Amino acid sequence: GRYMGQIAASYAVERIRLGLRDLLMESGLGDLEVVIFDTHGESIGRGSHPGALAERFRYYGTARSRQLYAEAGIHLLQETSFQGGDGYTYFLRPESSLAVLTRIFEHCFAPFDEGEDPFYELTDRAEEFFSAIKQYNSRVIDDPCYATFLGTFGVNMLYPTGSRALLRQHDRGVGTVELEHPSQLRAIPHNSILQQLGILANTLGGVGQAVDKDPEWFHQLYRESPRFRRLMNMVEHAFMFTDLDVVKAYIDLFDPEPWLRRAELEKDEAHEDELGAVADCLERVRLHYRLARIFRTFHRDHNGLARALRDHRRMTRDAGDEPIAIASASRDNLHMLHALRLAIIQALMVRSVHVPDFSDRHATTHDELVVGLFRLDVEPALQLLATVFPLTENGKTHDFGEKATYRGDEVQSYGLEHQQIFSPIARYHDLTRRISSGIIHHLGAIG
Repeated sequence: GRYMGQIAASYAVERIRLGLRDLLMESGLGDLEVVIFDTHGESIGRGSHPGALAERFRYYGTARSRQLYAEAGIHLLQETSFQGGDGYTYFLRPESSLAVLTRIFEHCFAPFDEGEDPFYELTDRAEEFFSAIKQYNSRVIDDPCYATFLGTFGVNMLYPTGSRALLRQHDRGVGTVELEHPSQLRAIPHNSILQQLGILANTLGGVGQAVDKDPEWFHQLYRESPRFRRLMNMVEHAFMFTDLDVVKAYIDLFDPEPWLRRAELEKDEAHEDELGAVADCLERVRLHYRLARIFRTFHRDHNGLARALRDHRRMTRDAGDEPIAIASASRDNLHMLHALRLAIIQALMVRSVHVPDFSDRHATTHDELVVGLFRLDVEPALQLLATVFPLTENGKTHDFGEKATYRGDEVQSYGLEHQQIFSPIARYHDLTRRISSGIIHHLGAIG
């Protein structure tokens, strides 16, 4: 799903299911049992469809595929998973566990014929629609600027979870290793990074441009096809939790100009120097240009999708369709969480420019370490700084005779650096991760 777009992947998975049924019939293997195990790699996170459980089961175990397998006399065994925190949540209490099992039985034993669905009759048009989504996402996934976008903070906003490394690449050491391609990230952290930055790009990406090719066909199919509506519900959910103003706010952290503007308006000379130092460091890494470029790619496609959804709401308003928006309280909470985290990251960046210089005999340079801190790669940086600037007790075992006025390196504790620079940076980083957990719970992607 992250390579071709989630709903294009869902469409492709169903085509494989239907093609497998045809192949078995042509090969005279209709007496076999077909087992399909679905882990929802074509969905938002690992929670599959964001609607009710009944919608979730119909999303991957489509009525059409079940009907065709039944007509062919092929026994289809559908297996699925409830993974991660979102999966475990259902089974924390007997009451919710019973409810889930009941919904599963209802899905398995209820009639699955949803009637004629034009989605399966207009195969050429559907193929063109989903091909447009796939082509868009293929371009984005291979765009070096998208790798930069994912790697700007990487997984540094998230607490480590699970038994597998979040990155597929080698040990990163001190200083952020540039992400060369999204394939270096595992699928779940890939989704999580997008959620934290305010854009569910691999679910809604490309849909706006696909709709633009034939808006009338899109609106007609949306009205008449249960399967297509179920796919578009995924996109609508991603659209609700995508906020381009939030995305731009994170990108603008790496634009030197706002920092220089703040420095210009600052009346405190010391703080003015801090802000200028942040701007100078950002100027040297030249990260913002690449981030702004991929943002424009997102923005163009998002405009097309917003127009399509707006037109659809206008056409169906008499039918009582609700606007595609999350509750205002949830929106306010998300804005508050993002605003708090942006302020904390800014404070962390300002504190980072106070890291003292150190010799070049270490595995990284001073500038690389500071930029890594800007990108929340905090833990390895602080481990190195604790070695370079050790916090030790001033020994009193030789406290006799005349008191020395000279302090050698062996008794230098660097307590001030730890108190005023390193410890605040560690606290700021922990706060950013705690806020990330709050954002995750609002989105419902708990795992």
